[in-house]
Amino acid sequence: MQRSRLYAYFAALCLWNIGLLNISAKADTLTLTVDANHPGPALSPLQHGVFFEEINHAGDGGLYAEKIQNRAFTNGIVAWTPWTENGAVVHLNLLPTSNPQSAAHYLEVRVERGAANGDAWGGVANTGYWGIGTHKGETFRGQIVVKLSSKLVGPLVVALRAADGTVLAEHRFTKLAASGNDQTLEYLFRSPKEDAHAFLTITTQAPATFDLRFVSLFPTDTFDHQTNGLRADLAQMVADLKPSFVRFPGGCFVEGDILAHRFRWRGSIGPLMDRTPTDDLWGYQCDNGLGYLEYLEWCEEMHAEPIFVINCGMSHKQNVPLDQLQPYIQSALDAIEYANGPVTSKWGAQRAKDGHPAPFHLQYIEVGNEDGFDDYDARFAMFYDAIKARYPYIKLIADTRVNSRPADLVDDHYYASTLFFVRQAAALDNYPRNATPVYIGEFAVTRGAGHGNLNAALGEAYFMTAIERNSDVIKMASYAPLFANVNNMVWNPDAILFDSLHAYGTPSYWAQWMFSRNRGDVVLPTTVEEPPSSNKVLDRGGIGVATWATSAEFTDLKVTQGDKVLWTLNSPGAFPLTPQTGQWTIADGTARQTDLGTNLRAVGGDPSWTDYTFSLRARKLGGKEGFLIMFHVRDQDNWYWWNVGGWGNTHDNIEEIVGGASTELAYNVPNHIETGRWYDLRVQVQGNRVRCYLDNKLEYDIRLPNLPTLGVVTTREDKTGDVIIKMVNLKGESRDVHIRLNGVGQVAPDGSAWVMTASSPNAENSFVNPHAVVPIEHPVRNISDQFTYTCPPWSIVILRLHTHLPTTAEQR
Repeated sequence: MQRSRLYAYFAALCLWNIGLLNISAKADTLTLTVDANHPGPALSPLQHGVFFEEINHAGDGGLYAEKIQNRAFTNGIVAWTPWTENGAVVHLNLLPTSNPQSAAHYLEVRVERGAANGDAWGGVANTGYWGIGTHKGETFRGQIVVKLSSKLVGPLVVALRAADGTVLAEHRFTKLAASGNDQTLEYLFRSPKEDAHAFLTITTQAPATFDLRFVSLFPTDTFDHQTNGLRADLAQMVADLKPSFVRFPGGCFVEGDILAHRFRWRGSIGPLMDRTPTDDLWGYQCDNGLGYLEYLEWCEEMHAEPIFVINCGMSHKQNVPLDQLQPYIQSALDAIEYANGPVTSKWGAQRAKDGHPAPFHLQYIEVGNEDGFDDYDARFAMFYDAIKARYPYIKLIADTRVNSRPADLVDDHYYASTLFFVRQAAALDNYPRNATPVYIGEFAVTRGAGHGNLNAALGEAYFMTAIERNSDVIKMASYAPLFANVNNMVWNPDAILFDSLHAYGTPSYWAQWMFSRNRGDVVLPTTVEEPPSSNKVLDRGGIGVATWATSAEFTDLKVTQGDKVLWTLNSPGAFPLTPQTGQWTIADGTARQTDLGTNLRAVGGDPSWTDYTFSLRARKLGGKEGFLIMFHVRDQDNWYWWNVGGWGNTHDNIEEIVGGASTELAYNVPNHIETGRWYDLRVQVQGNRVRCYLDNKLEYDIRLPNLPTLGVVTTREDKTGDVIIKMVNLKGESRDVHIRLNGVGQVAPDGSAWVMTASSPNAENSFVNPHAVVPIEHPVRNISDQFTYTCPPWSIVILRLHTHLPTTAEQR
């Protein structure tokens, strides 16, 4: 960040801080009351972690520091091209290795003089992953495994070249033996300048032939100085988050598009040149140099708990029958033994042979990824029984709620809008305390997020305040995805973006940074009183009808306001009933939908309507469920609906759809919709009150929840006694927050605040300006047990207040 900009930013923060001197409240003042006399649940020590998936070239071409792509020729000649000088002609040919089980090949390089018949040189070039990034003065360690069947005319030259082809550094190997056996050649490079698109060449003088078995190039300065290590800047950004755990290696990467393309941990250990690649369903092949051992070592280096996700015999397109699941279960048992077993065990001995005699103390296994359908419950039971019988201490995570066995945790995933996460925060507050504890393994704002903007970070931070508030049941959480190479972004947005040389964190990354580095040990109950005008419910909009895996017809559609008829299907005026999705026929006062797809809607009416009654008759023609009666329809992504006969035609509820994602607002009412029978349906809305009548019988009478605009959680840190208040202001205006601290003891007059904000919720970071939206720390003055703090517009604020609880003697 430029100094002038930093000074302006700090000056603005100081101006906001002046609000502490003014206790008089504005019209929009909020009151925040902290009750330390009745502490809430202890925070889970594993609350904030990271989820790594091999997506967006997060590992190969990213976190994994290897610069050479397709180094063992497991993917043919991808990333390899002929290189010629002075008229040489180069022929490339793939040859099998002596191991018929290996996916690796030799690359035969035959160099001929060509027509020039002069001092011709030729060979091959590898451009790495969209260029080999070199910093000025950076050193590299290289390795080549090559076989020579005859003596070369000249030396074998390995060169690091700039984007324009000029040599940055080179090493010449002379007097090489023509033994017909593999030879391992090692070398060091130092780059004299920065170049984002350097490449490597391996050449010799024509005529000559050599067979490459393996080519590798690593920076010497890797994270924690590992020889087969991680890119230092990217790994350090993750370490700076201070994650409590790492879930790896996926995600969909674990499942594969088909089972043959799933991640197999046994093929990801051992000698690098012999590892089995994975055909990643995200569109590229992964050589698994970043394998099971390296993931475990990465966790160890960061003092983070490893969470290994295993395949449960399910892929995106194929499932293994239950009676053929035993090899998958055995794979899981062997993986645990590799991580934890003594060196006298089969797989513990292999771990020691691979260079790590000490066990890793793996404690968590997740069974599958997003596989909560078909016979997952039965699969989970089979893994549960086998793993718990041999390793009873292992905690098993289910990727959906199961009935067959008591999962230790259940993994929920959320990708939606900021508003959805505001609503979902309230759902966490109401999560049953006797239900299975939750690991929110993947969450991110993906609608209205740009390429990773402040709006996304605000929604995620708001959600994280609820995660911390409910730490008794929400034990772990991790944002997703973690990494993206900007040259191959198949998923947007992401926490950390990078190219061959540089990286930056999106505002979402910095929100994770703020929360993870400012953890408390116990939740202090906190109430927030907002002015009624600041959190107005979305209480207006049009109407509609919809089906889910069902064909149905609707008639006598009418909207009234008292005795006044606003709209009918026969006389829609300027607001006809318009199909959005599905196969609709609208004629003669009836709307009929015949497709058996999901979320099939037709909407109409005035988006400005409020305080109205929507009545109609509906009949199910076929399918699995009932009817969806829409109200307060604002646009194609935001509405409410009364779900009648939903969830497999088992019960009713009222749902709010925000950004296309739904949240249940009411209690379940058991119900079953009969095929061929007409039902009378009526929805009355008045302000935030909603009443739903089925066959003239009142089924629901609820009030739609307001839209809170300030997310808050307060915790206390045992070691320091600090009270940590995290606030998320969703509004585009500053908010005076009058803070009352009850039962915290003595309060120091000076504290500190981390603040992240920007002039627009659409603000993003970039390679040009990586610190446009980052948290800035500043002092907070004049603190007491009652004071006012002004939250900037669109901001995440973390206050650290230094307190001292009096001892028993002092109280006397």
